[in-house]
Amino acid sequence: VLLVSLTPLAVSAQTVGNAALLGCAAKVDDAERLTCYDSLARGVSAEGRAIADRRDDMRKVQAEAAATKAELARQAAEAAAEAAKRDSFGRAQTADERLDEVPVKITEVMFDKGRRAVFMLDNGQIWRQIEPFPLPPIKDNSSATLKRGALGSYRIKLEGTNRNIPVIRNR
Repeated sequence: VLLVSLTPLAVSAQTVGNAALLGCAAKVDDAERLTCYDSLARGVSAEGRAIADRRDDMRKVQAEAAATKAELARQAAEAAAEAAKRDSFGRAQTADERLDEVPVKITEVMFDKGRRAVFMLDNGQIWRQIEPFPLPPIKDNSSATLKRGALGSYRIKLEGTNRNIPVIRNR
């Protein structure tokens, strides 16, 4: 008699479970449908709750990793844009790209036939002194700053000196 009285309850619980399962299946939005199924899995047993909890933890880890990856990509793009600005210094630039000065290393100094200094920079650029006047000794790998001057002019300021050398970009 006891078995007979519990049977309708089991059938009723299964009917409710089937109705809930069909309700989840009817959801059009993938995220809502998945959330519904996860909710049902939690209600099945302690093991179902543990599986759903582990999956939630993994989603959090994946979201954090995606956020970190996006931030690193943003920083890399920012650094590349800044490098492009430095490399284009001395060429025609838009107002957004314009820099007023750029730190550089002078990798080599040569002199042309007119005794004007030709500066080879670490970024591959080549700048030539406009007017031939004597310069202090410049060692290879010296630090300097390229500065934008008035009326589209440029100058190199050697580190540790007050000298501003008017230059023009060759390359």
